[in-house]
Amino acid sequence: NILSLLEHTRVYCFQPVTSSFHLFKLVLVRMRVVRGTLIHSTRPERVDILHNHLIGFDEDNGKILFVEACQDLPRQAEKHGFDPSIVEQLTHDQFLIPGFVDTHIHAPQYSFTGTGYDLPLLQWLQKYTFPVESRFRDTEFARQHYPLAVKRSLRHGTTTACYFATIHLESCKELCKIIAKIGQRALVGKVNMDQESPDHYVEDTQQSINDTRSFVDYVKKMENSLVKPIITPRFAPTCSEKLLRELGKIAKDENLHIQSHICEQKAEVKYTLDLFPSCRDCASIFSSSNLLTNKTVMAHCIYLSECEIELFHSTGVGVSHCPISNLCIKSGILDARHLLDRGVKIGLGTDVSGGYSSSILETIRLSILSSKALSFSKPPEYKELSHHEAFYMGTLGGAKVLAMDDIIGNFEVGKQFDALIISTQGPCHKRVFDVTEDDTDEDVFMKYLYLGDDRNISKIFVDGRERVVWELEEFGDK
Repeated sequence: NILSLLEHTRVYCFQPVTSSFHLFKLVLVRMRVVRGTLIHSTRPERVDILHNHLIGFDEDNGKILFVEACQDLPRQAEKHGFDPSIVEQLTHDQFLIPGFVDTHIHAPQYSFTGTGYDLPLLQWLQKYTFPVESRFRDTEFARQHYPLAVKRSLRHGTTTACYFATIHLESCKELCKIIAKIGQRALVGKVNMDQESPDHYVEDTQQSINDTRSFVDYVKKMENSLVKPIITPRFAPTCSEKLLRELGKIAKDENLHIQSHICEQKAEVKYTLDLFPSCRDCASIFSSSNLLTNKTVMAHCIYLSECEIELFHSTGVGVSHCPISNLCIKSGILDARHLLDRGVKIGLGTDVSGGYSSSILETIRLSILSSKALSFSKPPEYKELSHHEAFYMGTLGGAKVLAMDDIIGNFEVGKQFDALIISTQGPCHKRVFDVTEDDTDEDVFMKYLYLGDDRNISKIFVDGRERVVWELEEFGDK
C-alpha cells in the first residue's frame, strides 16, 4: 500500500515546471541502504576498505545516492530521507565489493569450455572454435546455449561483460534478448569475418556490413540501458581492408565501442603482417581504419611493440588481459606491469573458452601468478602485480577499458550500483575458506581473492536491482 511505500521512499519536491503555474513534481525514490564494510578501488595501487559505512542507492534507476561513514544513523536517516529500519546490516563475515567487469568473453564458446587445450591459437580456431560457432546459424541452438554462458558469468559475479557473439545476425539478437532478460550489463558484438575463414563460417563483405548495421539498429531499438552494441572485427586476418574501413565508419557515425584481438601469439602476428604487407605493425592495420579510439578494447596484446603501446596510450585504447587463456593455449605472458607503468588502460578478460573459467576472481589469481612467473626472468627491481592491482583491473580498471568508468567500477556517488555482497561463509553456513580471530579485514579480503569462489557471493546487484540467478528457470519461450 501507499503508506508502506512511503516508509521506504524519499520524496523530492522540484521547482515549478512553468513560470505561470505553481506546479510541482513529486518524485518517489525507492531507496535501499546497506551498512557494513565496503571495499573498492579508486586507484590501481591500493584498495580502500571502508569500515561501518552506509551506501544508499535508488532501486529504480540504480544510482548511488550517498556513501558515508555511519556515525549517527538517526541523523543520517533524516538527512537522506530514509527510515533507519530499512537499513540492511551486513554481518561481521560479509563485505560489499563492486561487481566484476569481464572485458573479453566469447558467449558461443562456453559450451566447450574446459576442453581442447592441446593446440596453439590458429590450429585451435580451426579444430574447435569455428565448427562450434558455425552451429549458431541455428537460432534454436543459440536459445539453448547462450543462457548457460550468461547465467554462469553472472553467477561468478560478473555484472558487466563484453561479449563476442558470432557472424549470425539472428542469433546475435537472441543473445541480446537473453542478456536483457537475465539482467546483466553487457556490450555485445556481432562478429565480422569475410576472409581467411572456413567455407562454413565466413561472410560476404557487403552482407557483413549490412548485418552489422542491422544489428546496431536492433540493439538500439531495444532501448535497454544495460545492453549496448560493440563493433567486432574478429581479428585482422579474417577481415578485408574494405570491411575494416566500413566498420570504422559505422563505429564513428554511431559513436560505438570496438573490440578485437591483437598480438596474441607470435605465429598470429607473422600471419597478420603477411596479409597486410603495407602495414608496419598490427596496430596500424586497425588505426588506418579508424578503429583505435578511447572506446576500443583489444584482447591479449602480449607481443605489442613499444610503438604500438605508445599508440594505444595516445588513442586511449584499452587492453583486455586474459591470463588464463594466454596459458591454456600457450600464447605467452603479458607484461601487465609494463602496460600499467606506461599508462595504458588495462582490465581483465576470462576469454572463455580459451580460458577455462568464466570467473574474473579466478582471472585475478592467474594475473597475479602470471606476473610472478614473468618476474623470474626480470631484473631484481621488477615489481610483479599486487593483489590490489589485480582487483583494480577486475573492477575499476575494466570499467576504464570499456570507457564506462563514469557509471560503474566502484562506489562513487552518481555511479550505478553494480555490487556483490561477499560472505566468508558459503551456502548452509559452510565456510569456503577459514578465517581466524587474528585476521584483519585486509587479510580476509586477500583470502577471498586467493581462496574464494562463487559460493562466497550472497547477493548480486546490477543497476541497483538484485539478480537471483540461482533461481532462474531454463530459458526458451514456451
